[in-house]
Amino acid sequence: MTAELSHYVLSGGNLVVFLGPGVDPNWYNLHLIDNLGGSYLLPARLVKRIGNSVSKAVGYQLTDLDLGHPAFKLFNQEGNGDPGKVRIFEFYQMEANNSAFVLGRLSHGLPAIIEERRGEGRVMLISFTADTQWSDWPLKPTLLPFLHQVVLGMLGKHGLGCDSLLPGIPVSVVLREKGLSKVVLQPPSGQAQELPIRREGSGLLNFST
Repeated sequence: MTAELSHYVLSGGNLVVFLGPGVDPNWYNLHLIDNLGGSYLLPARLVKRIGNSVSKAVGYQLTDLDLGHPAFKLFNQEGNGDPGKVRIFEFYQMEANNSAFVLGRLSHGLPAIIEERRGEGRVMLISFTADTQWSDWPLKPTLLPFLHQVVLGMLGKHGLGCDSLLPGIPVSVVLREKGLSKVVLQPPSGQAQELPIRREGSGLLNFST
């Protein structure tokens, strides 16, 4: 299975990995890096698990975000939210490969999000869970836009540099204005469509192309 996954990525596929309580770091290092040789998958080695998501005594923040990277570029504009307000209570310490890029760190300096190009594809490794087990990011309005930017970029022919939207892809947009009475979607061709607003306090507008 690992060989097939490696072939998929090297041939142009893309992979996003969130780490969590079910991860065996020794297995990951052995089977997703060492045993694959030059066809390795992970952009970093896993060192050890840090923090306590039960007591939540210490919460780390996301810092040093690469706001020039398409996954975070949206947040470089005022009013689009701040992933730096996220708190991470537990995570895996990671050692990035020499050819990998650290896209974000935790408040004490350890890498939080690492990406590396592997052949024709890319692998992004995130040191904590995608749900609320280890962080409160899923409770913030910035997670969905981040994930959508990552997926949209990886689906594009130019990797994470893709600026176009593909048909049928869900999109999340952070709304800057408060108290909007309506939102109108204007497609490149065709009639403008008014989108219904459901006020849930998240500041997100969700729709499908």
